[in-house]
Amino acid sequence: MRFLLRWSILALLSIAALAPLRAATAGDWDGSRGLIYLSRGSYPAAMGWYRSEAETYPDEAGPLAGLALAKCRVGRIDEAEAHAAEAVAIAADEPMVSTARACLALAAGDPAGAQELHQAAADGALFPFHLRELAWFLIHQGRFDEADAVLDEMDAAGWEGRVTRAMHAECDLGRGDAAMARLRIDDFQRAGTGPRRSFHVETLAALADDRLTGPEAEAFPRQLSPFDASHDLVVMRAEAMRRLGRLDDAEGEAERRKREPLHALGWAFLARIAADTGDLERATELLDQARERWPLHPSLVISEAMVAVRRGDVAAAAALRERAREAGVPAWDESVVRQIDAEIAASGG
Repeated sequence: MRFLLRWSILALLSIAALAPLRAATAGDWDGSRGLIYLSRGSYPAAMGWYRSEAETYPDEAGPLAGLALAKCRVGRIDEAEAHAAEAVAIAADEPMVSTARACLALAAGDPAGAQELHQAAADGALFPFHLRELAWFLIHQGRFDEADAVLDEMDAAGWEGRVTRAMHAECDLGRGDAAMARLRIDDFQRAGTGPRRSFHVETLAALADDRLTGPEAEAFPRQLSPFDASHDLVVMRAEAMRRLGRLDDAEGEAERRKREPLHALGWAFLARIAADTGDLERATELLDQARERWPLHPSLVISEAMVAVRRGDVAAAAALRERAREAGVPAWDESVVRQIDAEIAASGG
């Protein structure tokens, strides 16, 4: 009996020791934790986790693709491309592989290719992450109706939540419907702590309301949301300060970011700060870089109109202003368009 008991204990210990090995076999990998890091913009944490997972699960494409996506988001493009190539060799149709490749395509100035890859990821995904990435891509391209349709699809599938409500609010603002966006934002505020993008959307809503721009822009907390690792929010706050005429503060706030913005709006706002400080060459350089990735975003077109009128090219400024109006002026840019109108009129245009 004692021998059998000892044998049973040894057998149980052997099984326990082998359990991690069985958990690491191909097909058992669970990438949900990495999706949380990526959704929050916690790219350094995502890199560390995916790197460890890639070592544990060498036959899975997901960890390598997640590592590629996290590095692409922080501008480490060469490393991201190497990881993505390894992931493609394992499973080219894996949704995370497509999303990582979409990021790289956009970084290379191929928004059409990026959309195709985002759509492939969304079509093949079991998680809302990839469909939400498609919606974000469309928002950043200034295609707000299409983004709203993707968000509606998520809502219908039961993936509606605080983040999607914030994204709906940004679409409302992008279409010029500040009243609807305000209703959604009021829901966040009544609920207490808002979604990860609430600071972002509330700042855009403040920029959309002439009565609120001054006091609301200054009332936002100095501490950035820990989820906004891309630092787009920093540049949006800088735009609010620029509109208040606080150019030194605007430049200082913009410099607080640690990397280039991931949102077209960030580039549009940086160009406006440069234009207001008289650095038209820098403003033009920023817009030239952004145009490759976000060719149709109306805020970039409006910034181009601002730079054109400051250069004295009134005809180009007027044409760009009309192009922005045809696309639809976002609510957060209506006051800027009025300013450009006044500058064109003062120049005889």
